[in-house]
Amino acid sequence: MRRLAFAAGGFSAAIFMANYILPARLLPWLALLCAAAALGLGFMRRKWLRAFVITLAALAVGFVWFGGTYLAKAMPAKALDGETAELEGVDLVTEGVITINKVIEYAKDALDKNELYEKWSIQRDGASMICRLLFEEATDINFYVGRAVNPAHQNPDLPINFNIKMNLVEELSNCLKQMGKRIKVSYF
Repeated sequence: MRRLAFAAGGFSAAIFMANYILPARLLPWLALLCAAAALGLGFMRRKWLRAFVITLAALAVGFVWFGGTYLAKAMPAKALDGETAELEGVDLVTEGVITINKVIEYAKDALDKNELYEKWSIQRDGASMICRLLFEEATDINFYVGRAVNPAHQNPDLPINFNIKMNLVEELSNCLKQMGKRIKVSYF
């Protein structure tokens, strides 16, 4: 039972560090280092080293697992950042949550030091195009926000909750109001 506790502790520590502390590019190297250390210490056959070997092996497994999950789920989502599409009768079609988060980042910066102006004022990604429309051209902005639940966002591995659209629209609306825009939000 203690071995299981050491393994669970090592695995949990690896997931925590990979998620909140370490950059993703270090995960394969740390996994390799932990695995090599566990293997090397495992040959020593010292009873007092067993817990340490189990913890190191669990750290290696945790880093590998998180790295694989990151590559499988987070990287494809980041690839959508800024993507646009075309739809007849619609001026601009973008991904959604990732793009609006970027627009909010630009809006907060525009209200503060406006250091990112050179970035969004010339780029052709979806967030930059939205920024030019909202910040420079629009005076009256109507948001039509659907309350339907996206089944893809119900995956417990994704950090998206049910009210994310409402929160994002509210945050963006507040920024735009501070810019002097007239905002109307309609939920359906």
